[in-house]
Amino acid sequence: MGADEDQPDTCHILIDRRVTQWGLVLVAKQLKPFAAMTKEGENAISRAAQDNNLLCLIVDYENTDRVIGAAGDKSAVEQFKKETDGKPFLLGGAGEYVKHLTKQISEGRWPVM
Repeated sequence: MGADEDQPDTCHILIDRRVTQWGLVLVAKQLKPFAAMTKEGENAISRAAQDNNLLCLIVDYENTDRVIGAAGDKSAVEQFKKETDGKPFLLGGAGEYVKHLTKQISEGRWPVM
């Protein structure tokens, strides 16, 4: 996904789609330590989030279930940080998405159809 300079062998970031407790998101996996903090890594993550119009969750190099950051639409990132208190957490799957959605509905933060 993305431009030639966004390919994993160049920027050392692998980005894929995944259903998580946040719904469908992009997940950026670092193939080298601190790859997400390089100019190439940051650019690849930003472009992928923008091109796909999805929140991109950045996971830890050593523990790929541990989310350490987010990129994408400014309001989506701010909402994400607010809901996680800006702290790292473990990425859940589709089951966690249902729990998260149910919690949002019970708190009146999701329109019931």
